Amino acid sequence: MISSIDNVNTPLLWNVSTLSDFKFCFHDITNYENYTSEISFKDPLGIGKSNKFVGSNGAKYVLSSLTNNARSLYRNLLYKQIECIDEWILDKPNGTGENSNINNKKTNGGHLEINRNSMVGSIKLSFNLKDFYNSCLEEFIISNEISFRNVLGEFSEHKMCTISKDNTGTEMIFIPFSVDEMEKLLEDELS
Repeated sequence: MISSIDNVNTPLLWNVSTLSDFKFCFHDITNYENYTSEISFKDPLGIGKSNKFVGSNGAKYVLSSLTNNARSLYRNLLYKQIECIDEWILDKPNGTGENSNINNKKTNGGHLEINRNSMVGSIKLSFNLKDFYNSCLEEFIISNEISFRNVLGEFSEHKMCTISKDNTGTEMIFIPFSVDEMEKLLEDELS
């Protein structure tokens, strides 16, 4: 049997007797080449499984590969998130609410003005998942909860939405993009 291992600590995987039973023959074949070509192949199967947000640019590529129903579902999700942010702004005139320090600036009168376009979806700006499911059912975008959750799972996997529970245990959903990014997605990809 022939094997190649690229780590000097590999013999530490086995105890001394097991290591001697394998009868490994060690050769140092250092090539002194630049390491960049070797790390370019790092985990090619891990593409799309990053902990970082895909962002609206990555969402464009994901949306282009989805079915029309999945695209319609994401369009509704974007509209609902923007509506939720707009309702929050209307409920907090001049930034006087508990979240008045989110993306705002002081005006000449000393009041805080909320910058709508830079507001980002969050758990505080989320909406009820069950209500969203029912609205998608009424619009014939999806036919059952299994397909609904499968599509949302795809969005969640690509960091295009986040599903979490609030303090009461109710499932909530939000899109972690700014209003600008969401409107650009609606205009460019989902119009």
